[in-house]
Amino acid sequence: MALSDTSIKLLDIAVKGGLGIVLTVLVSFYGYMLHDQREKEAEQSKRVQAIVDLTSKQKDLDVQLAVQMFSTLTSNYFQKEAAGADRQQLSRQILLLSLVALNFQDVPIQLRPLFEDLDRQLTRPEDKRRLREVAQEVATRQAFRLTVGGGYNSGPRTVKSGDVLEIPELLATVTIEAVERESIRAHIDSKFAAAGQVGPFNVGFFVWPITDNTKLGELRVCVLLLNTAEGQATIRVIAFGSELAADRFDIKELSRALRDKR
Repeated sequence: MALSDTSIKLLDIAVKGGLGIVLTVLVSFYGYMLHDQREKEAEQSKRVQAIVDLTSKQKDLDVQLAVQMFSTLTSNYFQKEAAGADRQQLSRQILLLSLVALNFQDVPIQLRPLFEDLDRQLTRPEDKRRLREVAQEVATRQAFRLTVGGGYNSGPRTVKSGDVLEIPELLATVTIEAVERESIRAHIDSKFAAAGQVGPFNVGFFVWPITDNTKLGELRVCVLLLNTAEGQATIRVIAFGSELAADRFDIKELSRALRDKR
């Protein structure tokens, strides 16, 4: 049965009206979802900013506490008694120097002269052993942190005077010139060294990778002394990215740079 003109017009109006309602609902729903999404993003942004601010304040607090702690420990360490360094004072200095070394092990502070000076003052074998254990613990922690993401760690190697330690991974060799009672003398041969050779240099028990290293190409190399006994020594050679430790101030390089600018 054919629809009349009136029926067609009514149907057209109904369809258009229904479509309009549907479009209005869809637009309203989309607008609501968009508004809700923006509110969530704004809330997330506020949370992230709050975390950033809290982290920044925490870091500032950590730095302030670290500075105060370092200042307090070093001030106490250098307070010498008028009567001289007795056993009790030396024990106290071991404790203070240990606290400085262990709490600031990731800071490139050269503490080797303090360790060596205190070691010379100690007469009891157990005190010397205690001091060296602290230094070696710091060295071990630094070596692990510097090489855990890639780098090279030879592991313990037993050597004697005249031994040449081949390190293919570094395209270098470490020659042990002499093994002393508390140190070794060695040099490194490498094509990355300006003169082809670095050294000779002495390695004692108070060497730390983050401050006592040699830059060879894109890497920094450090020789660590673990033990000495009966003309032999146990050493460890590590290498890590040069960006992981700051360059030391080199007066020769500075002089050369100033001369070149003239």
